[in-house]
Amino acid sequence: MPVILYIDDFGSANSMIQHFGNEFDVMDELIQARYDEFIKSGAITHITTNVKPVDFKEKFNERITSRMHQMFNVIKFPDK
Repeated sequence: MPVILYIDDFGSANSMIQHFGNEFDVMDELIQARYDEFIKSGAITHITTNVKPVDFKEKFNERITSRMHQMFNVIKFPDK
């Protein structure tokens, strides 16, 4: 049975890190790993975010945005 992952406030913080001199984005790596599990076993990932769907391409790269569109259903709550 696939593990369900919940990520709260996705995209609110800088997720770039240095590892042995190489810079990479932890959230990109996490979404890619979850996408691979989604394709392989149907793993479910839930996120909450304040990033609007139209702003995803500015905030995240094209590959990750595409993966997210395949994995997630968007539920928009009305503005206050």
